[in-house]
Amino acid sequence: VCAVEDAAALARTGAFGSAYASLKTARRRDGGAPFVLAPLAALELLRGDARRAREVAREAAGYAARCSPTVQHQRARTLLLANAALEPARAGEVDRELRRLASVARRERPHDDEPRYTEALADHFLAEFERSRPLLEELRRRLPEHGFVAYHLGWACLGTGDARAAAAHLREAGRRLPTPWVILPWAIALYESGQHERLSALLTRALRDHGDRDHGGLRHQLLRMQAAHALLQGDRARARALLLEDLRWLTRHPLELDRRAGDFADAGAVLVRLGGEPELPLVVAAVQKLPVEAATRDAAAFVGGMYQVRTTGRRAARLEETLGRDGDSAWSALLAAYAHERDGEVGAAQQALARAALLSSSPMTKALLAESLQAVGKAREAQLLRRTLASEMLSLNLRGRCQHPLFGPELAFAATLR
Repeated sequence: VCAVEDAAALARTGAFGSAYASLKTARRRDGGAPFVLAPLAALELLRGDARRAREVAREAAGYAARCSPTVQHQRARTLLLANAALEPARAGEVDRELRRLASVARRERPHDDEPRYTEALADHFLAEFERSRPLLEELRRRLPEHGFVAYHLGWACLGTGDARAAAAHLREAGRRLPTPWVILPWAIALYESGQHERLSALLTRALRDHGDRDHGGLRHQLLRMQAAHALLQGDRARARALLLEDLRWLTRHPLELDRRAGDFADAGAVLVRLGGEPELPLVVAAVQKLPVEAATRDAAAFVGGMYQVRTTGRRAARLEETLGRDGDSAWSALLAAYAHERDGEVGAAQQALARAALLSSSPMTKALLAESLQAVGKAREAQLLRRTLASEMLSLNLRGRCQHPLFGPELAFAATLR
């Protein structure tokens, strides 16, 4: 019991590693205690191991006779959240089930904070922030030391358009949770509330303190956000320098490069469109020598082709064919579109971009297509596409990939074309 209480206290202060060790110790003493297994499953989920979290949560269900209603609820919530992480296609269905779990528990135990928190999470993941915000504000008053309440309240404030309040709550969450966990919503809140100096300082501090640790490419993402911020602020020279630094970092980490080939292609394309860098061909050549996947080499070839078109003025027709060797390719279409654009062939550029947009949902591709539609006189279609794109980029979807302009340079570039 003492070990579980110690773990809860450690988790409230952000010491999740120590909390995890304490719960593992408690499990060795009593492996059939649900009040040990339920928080252990929750920590497994926080550590990114949804499969292990599901296993532990299911095991805890086998000891129901020793399980209090609150612990049973915590276990069921973790199981549903793990299922959503493991089966993304069913996430919406699972989130509605999470809401039903909360609704039943709130009727049975109206004074229990856990079902309130569960309901707020369900509303969150269903993007119903108007519902989740008052629940989280109430929990914040009742549980001021709970870092995740402050964190989710920050998201809820963002979802309801109150960026300044979001920034304050996320700053508080950052005192109790690891910075890598809160950096994205905190940065967005600072940007949306116009606190650009604080945003720059936050990203710089996070890069200094966490950028060299193994956080699944955290340095890469922080450099992307710094480049995006520079671009949104109109500082193209700084954006180019940060983009090149990020591309260099990826070439030094081939495993990350394989996972993020699309980011490499997007960053390279933005760098070329911003004027390019003389070192870019060397980066492309370095990638081609690495033991990476074919898609990664194609990403590098695409960037090299973009640079060639910009510097020589000649279309890379052979490379377009190579990139499209397995059928139509978004990179092939984008490369052709860029060549047509540079030659002033607005009709051909628009057709190539339309083809690329059918093959890729990239906001940058959509923004370029809107520009192209405007150039060929289709102003109404261009305006409609821009309006739809702006709505998509600024909407919050905690189950999907972030498309906010601050999240990456290709997104910032798309936003600046509006």
